[in-house]
Order: sequence, then structure tokens, then C-alpha cells
Amino acid sequence: MQAEEEINEEVLKQLVDLINNLEKKNVLKLLNSIVEKSDELIESLTTWLLKPDNINAIKNLLLIVGFSKNVEFDKLQKLTFALSKGINKGVEEMKKEKKLGLISIIRMINDPDINRSIRVILAILKGMGEALK
Repeated sequence: MQAEEEINEEVLKQLVDLINNLEKKNVLKLLNSIVEKSDELIESLTTWLLKPDNINAIKNLLLIVGFSKNVEFDKLQKLTFALSKGINKGVEEMKKEKKLGLISIIRMINDPDINRSIRVILAILKGMGEALK
């Protein structure tokens, strides 16, 4: 019985520490406010959720979550990093407003970075095409 009392005292001490930490971080105040205003919060949330644009956004979010579960994190991270770097380069290039000719495009295809990107894009298109059959 002594061991149970010691465990209970330790658990009680941990619980008090948790409550003190929650109080220091104002989490208890937040939780109390949520509980006090729960009816208003639920009504506001329901009103917001029922707007057609928001319903569409939620559906899109769920679709993105469903999509992301099928892609390994490291692979998606690498592609999103590459895409963000590509977008930044694209914005820089837009500022130049330089006209490209056919010969310039052919030369660009020989650039290893552009060639690699083209291969990746074509592979993505191939995979999409296979899935669309």
C-alpha cells in the first residue's frame, strides 16, 4: 500500500506541476474562456463553416491531406523546395521581359538543370497519364 501512496503523491505532484505550467503559459485562461464562450464559439464556427466558399476550402484541404498521405515526406519536401526555388527564379526572369527565340530555347534544353527539370516534369505527366487511364 505504501508504494501506491508514493505513486499517487508523485502523480499528484506532476498534475500540480502541469497545472502550474498551464497557468504560467496562460493556457488555463484560454481554456476557461473557450468553455465560458463555447456557445458563441460554436455558433460562430458553424456560421463560418456553412458559407459555400468555406465549405469548398475545407473540401480542398481534405483533398490535399488525402493527397499528401500518398506521397513520402522526403520526396514531397524535395519537390516543394525545388518548386519554390523555381518560382523565385521565374519571378526574377519576369522582371527582365526578355524575348526568347527558338535557338535560345534549344540551347536552354542542353543546360543540365533545365534538362533535369524537364525530365521530372515529363515523369510527373507520365505518372498522371497512367493514373488517368
